[in-house]
Amino acid sequence: MDTSTPPARVDPCLGILTVEGLRRVASWADVTFGARGNHLKARIRLDVPPGLDVERTREWVDPVVGVILRTPGKHKWHGTLVADIGGTDANTDMTWQVFPSVGFDATKLMSVEFGWRFLDTKYRTGAGADAFEYDTLLQGPVAGLAFTF
Repeated sequence: MDTSTPPARVDPCLGILTVEGLRRVASWADVTFGARGNHLKARIRLDVPPGLDVERTREWVDPVVGVILRTPGKHKWHGTLVADIGGTDANTDMTWQVFPSVGFDATKLMSVEFGWRFLDTKYRTGAGADAFEYDTLLQGPVAGLAFTF
């Protein structure tokens, strides 16, 4: 992404991976536990004298626990809610996710899913010139196919 005031180029890159195990507690509910890894990399190039080219990378992992709730029974239309929360006292104030979705069975083995995902992370580390703070709410639409085996 280019900016005109000041003339610069900013190239951010974000990767998030959540790995969770689950324990079924009812036909319509699971309890989840796992970890969410974050990879954040940014490069800033300033085009005015004396010029500046800085690149930094931060990576961290947070433990998370949560629930998955589903509409009970077998219906052509169904709803799901995925929610989790986590973080550590060491650096992360909190990370949480809420992901409601609806879907319909297109066939016996495949459903079409639509939802909206909210993922919030607050992370801090370091002090002074080495301080790093990341406080972001990512949200947006999700569409996909689910296969049942």
